[in-house]
This record gives sequence, C-alpha cells and structure tokens, in this order.
Amino acid sequence: MRTLPPALTGAPNSTLDTAAKIAGFLRDLAIFAEDWKESLALASLYGEFSQRNLVDKFHDYSLQNQVASKVPHLNPKKLIAGDIHYISEPYVTGGHTSLLTNYIIAQIDNGARPCVITRRDSIALSRIREAGVVVHHIEKFEKLLSCELTGALYLHAHPWDIESCILADRASGSGARILFINHADHCFHFHPNFDVTYLEVSGLGRSISQLHRGVLKQSFLGIPVNIPVARWKPSQETFLLTIARREKLRPRDDLNFPKIADSLTRKYNIKFIIAGQTGQESWWSEYLDNKYLDFRGSTSAEESLKLLTDCSAYIDSFPLTGGTVLALAGSLGVPIFSLKSIAYGYNAAESIRKQSISEVLTDLDNYLKKGEVHYNLDEMSDQIRAWHSMSAFRERVSKIDSGELVPFPSWAPFSNVELQEVRRELFSSVSFPMEIPISISLFTRIKIVTGVLKFLPEVQDATLRSISMSLIGQGGQIHRILQRVRSVLIARRAL
Repeated sequence: MRTLPPALTGAPNSTLDTAAKIAGFLRDLAIFAEDWKESLALASLYGEFSQRNLVDKFHDYSLQNQVASKVPHLNPKKLIAGDIHYISEPYVTGGHTSLLTNYIIAQIDNGARPCVITRRDSIALSRIREAGVVVHHIEKFEKLLSCELTGALYLHAHPWDIESCILADRASGSGARILFINHADHCFHFHPNFDVTYLEVSGLGRSISQLHRGVLKQSFLGIPVNIPVARWKPSQETFLLTIARREKLRPRDDLNFPKIADSLTRKYNIKFIIAGQTGQESWWSEYLDNKYLDFRGSTSAEESLKLLTDCSAYIDSFPLTGGTVLALAGSLGVPIFSLKSIAYGYNAAESIRKQSISEVLTDLDNYLKKGEVHYNLDEMSDQIRAWHSMSAFRERVSKIDSGELVPFPSWAPFSNVELQEVRRELFSSVSFPMEIPISISLFTRIKIVTGVLKFLPEVQDATLRSISMSLIGQGGQIHRILQRVRSVLIARRAL
C-alpha cells in the first residue's frame, strides 16, 4: 500500500508563499517515497526548485538525512585515492567549471596529481585531460557508491546534487577530508553533514554560510582570472560595454538596466554593445528600435577580451553584478561603473561600486563629458592583479591543501545578510525545473503536475509548459509509449 504525503493545498498570498508551498509539497513527496531511487530523484527536484526560487532556507539537513538513510551501503569495488575533484556536470561556459579547472592546474603546478569524478562527461574537461589528469566518468549512483574514496574530496556540486553529499558523508566516515567549493553561494544548496571546510568565493557566500548554514570552517578561495599581458587601449570608435549572461539584466523593481541603457545611448549618441544577450529577451522588447544597442549574443573568451580592451567604458550588469568579468575589466585598466547590490565581495573592485543608480550615472556623465574617472585606474588594476592573478590563486590553493584556512580580504567582509532582502532582489517569480527526473514514477509525476497546477496563474506561464513537458518528457513512460505508436504508424505507412 503506497503511503501518500499531504496534498498541496492552500491559497498563497504572494509568489514567495507559492514557492514555499510547492517546495514543501515536493519535500514531502521525497520523504514519503518508499523506493530509495525515487526518493533521491524527488529530493533532487525539491533541491533544484528551492535553488531556483530561493525559498526560506539555504539547506535541509533533516531531509538529507532521511533520504540518505534509505540509500543502501554497498561493498567497495574500486579505490580512488589522492586529491579527488567531484563535479556534477561540467559546463563549457561560466565560472563553475573554470574554477574547477584553475584549481586543478594550480595543484599540478604545486606538484600534486589530482583526479576528477564527473557524473556527465564534457569537452569542458579537455584542458585538464590534456594536462594528464585522470577523469572518472561515473554516471550511475550505485557505481559511485561502490567506490572507496580516500584522501581529499573537493565538491564542485550542483545545489540539488544530494547524491554528492551522501557520497561525501560516507567518504568522511572513512577518513577522507571534505572540502566544499561554494559556487552557488547565494541560494539553497545541499551540503555534506560532517566535518567540512567551506571554500568561499565571495563575502556574500561567507556571510550566508555563517548565518544560515551554521558553517564552522571557512577559507577564502576567491575567483582566479587568467589576466592577459594586454592593457586597456580604447579603439577610435566610442562605445560602452556590458557582458552579462542569462538573467543578470532582468529588471527588478526600479533597477531597470534596459531602460537605463536605452536612455544613455540616446542622451550621448553612443553605441552600447551588450554581449551575452541576444535582444530577444523579453526585457529588451520595447527598446529594439534603438539603433545604438548592439546585441552580440554569446561571445568567446577571446572575443570578450577584445571588446574589453577596445571599449570606452564598462558598465557592470545589474541587478546582478558580474564576478569574473568585472575583475578582468579592472585588471586591464578599463573604467568601470558599477552599482552595489546584495551580491557583494566577489572581487577587489568592490570599493569602486556606488550605492545608487544616480551616483553611477553621475560618475559616467563626468567621464563621458570631461574624461574624469572616479578612481585611480592603475591602482585598481594592480589591486585586482594582486588578488585574482593565477599566481595569487595558486598560493591560496597551496595553503588550503596543506590544511590552512586563508583569511578573507577586507573587500569580502562578513555582513549580517537579511534573507528576505536576498530573496527580494534575486528572485521575483516562481520558476519550475524544466525536467522531472526519469526515475520518478508516472504516478508521482502526475501527482506533481496536478499539485503544481493548483497554483496557476500565480506561477509563470513557462511553468505550465515545463511541467507538462516533464510529464511526457524524454525518458518518461508516456514519451516511450508515444515513440512506439509513432514507430508503428511509420511502419504501416511504409507498407
């Protein structure tokens, strides 16, 4: 007899209430699931939903322990020793896999021989393979559980990767040292339970880990930047530049980047190149008639560097700031105009950011009209190079690997971060994961869809599409039936 969790009920008063209700519903499903594989998959779905919507918690050790207790202990069949880096899924773009790669290269330079465990293989690991690093591609969790891990385990895990935490806790129980690289430091994340050293990349992550995750051991890791020899040398064509992927420019309240970009270009008759955006994003729709806006879409590292060295000034993205790109721009000596936000302490350029949009625009006006920059470009470049260069990063890695806790710089201070403030600034609507894991039964899939649909129209339009697609998505039972029907129809047509 299947035990059913409580139904998803209640009328939410806001999108935050909606997110909390749905998260609680998914959480109950994970706890009540009898099959351990389905319980893991539901916990992962709950974790991804919580990460996307930043519900009122940053961890859930209780659920983690309840789900972990269902997972069997398997006899070890394979030994993996030394410095082991675990990554859920490598990405070709973004800072996640780049940080993994730079950490490993730093270890190799320091004389170590690390290896990698990845759940999904990717060309993003080409650089470390070329450096002679052994990559273990282990997709199935049962196979991973049958590995004995000794030495040091570095977790570069997705926020919803509960399996990595179960693996780490069991490895810790066998004597392995666990280091957690806090990539997604602003949101919900499953974490190992036992003795863990948190490697932080920002002041925000440092603060949230202490306040909301109860972290005891933290070390500053920081963001490494492959700083080129080249310096800023603006081209004869005057243009502003912003490099921002995904939703960093989505308007939040009065922080409307597209509106301000439109106004700036018309006021100064200046071109504005926006890399990482196509112009097809909904927030640009009413400004597409502006001939000064130049959308470049995704750009390579080489293309981004050329834009940075050629631009007249760099406008930092908001409401969400840039991390690596801001440090790179500052290291080149590019004039930066940036707004302070809840996402702080990611790079040494923190001191030049301003409290309000009006201050940023005043500084930009003085620069464009008089050529005045509100800080010393050379001094800032030197400061960024001192903190973010590969040599500085390599030194921190050496200390961390030897067991030291690297102190935090003054530009990444501890702050009493308000959870509600983080939620308000970073997330404003309910977003559902685009895929329900295939190990979740059809019965449970239907329950998820019917449960979430009760909250329409409070959730985004895309949510209805995504959960509907999930029900019949790739690998789902309904999808396989449709595939068979299609095959039969094609065969009959051929007769």
